Amino acid sequence: MSEQPKLPSKATFNLLCLRACFGFGGAWLFWQMAVPGFELFLYIAACWALGGVICAGKALWHLYRIIRHERLMAALNAQGVDPKADPTATLEILRNEGLLK
Repeated sequence: MSEQPKLPSKATFNLLCLRACFGFGGAWLFWQMAVPGFELFLYIAACWALGGVICAGKALWHLYRIIRHERLMAALNAQGVDPKADPTATLEILRNEGLLK
C-alpha cells in the first residue's frame, strides 16, 4: 500500500496529559481554598475537575489511536512490499525482442 494512515502525534498525547494534570491540580487547589458557608470555590473546583476529566478522556482516546496506528502499520509491514509491475513495453524493447521489424 502506498498510502499510509496518518500517525497521531505523540506530543499531542503528552500535552493532553499535562492539561489534565493542570485541571486536576487546579481542582485540588480550589477545593483546599473552599471554606464552609462559601461554596463558590467548590463550584470552581468542580469545573476544573471536569476539565481535567475531559482532557484525560481525550488523552486516552488519542493513546488508543496511536496504538491502533502502530498495530495497523505492523500488520501492513508484515504483508511485505508492494508488488511491482513490469515496465511498459516501448518500441525499442519490442524491437530488441524481435516482435517488431
